[in-house]
Amino acid sequence: MSLSESGPNYDKFQFIPTFVGELTAGHNLEFQGSCFKSTSFSLEKTNDGSLVLQLDLKESSSFLCSDFYLFAYHGEHHVEEYFISGTKKVNFKAPASDALKFDLENNGIRIFKFSNGIAKTLA
Repeated sequence: MSLSESGPNYDKFQFIPTFVGELTAGHNLEFQGSCFKSTSFSLEKTNDGSLVLQLDLKESSSFLCSDFYLFAYHGEHHVEEYFISGTKKVNFKAPASDALKFDLENNGIRIFKFSNGIAKTLA
């Protein structure tokens, strides 16, 4: 059974995000969210060692929908909800230690998607 299935035994677990994928610098990831029919992720490393995660959200399925994500690695995390299509950016600081740098270079940013928006997830 997937976390997106509903019913009395599964509704209480929909606050747990689903793993979408890992993204390392210089690579892309394509995904179809529940709101946006086309979502592409790319990760670029800047000169100062920080990282910029770029999302390109296209084709919203309705005016009031949203996609709610968790972007994380062992040194930092971001929780973001998107309502409007377009290009969005999430900035990650340069890793503070060699262990965090190793984690980013080998495992990248982990992307998780919540089944519902923030209001339903927290309710």
